[in-house]
Amino acid sequence: MSLHGSPKIYYSTYSEEFIAALASRIQADAETGRQVWCIFDNTTLGAATRNAAELGDLYALRRAAGSTLA
Repeated sequence: MSLHGSPKIYYSTYSEEFIAALASRIQADAETGRQVWCIFDNTTLGAATRNAAELGDLYALRRAAGSTLA
């Protein structure tokens, strides 16, 4: 999946709620054995780095807890 930013493509950052839902979706897909890739392309103002770090932190916490934290 490739995420370009919303509502303004390449500029906008994603909300905490969106990142949490994305982490849940990735976790569910990974648990089925699927290889999962997520690419943030909302790079103009640096949002991609921030969003990727948020997603990585949340996903790591969920995996460590062995649950689908909300």
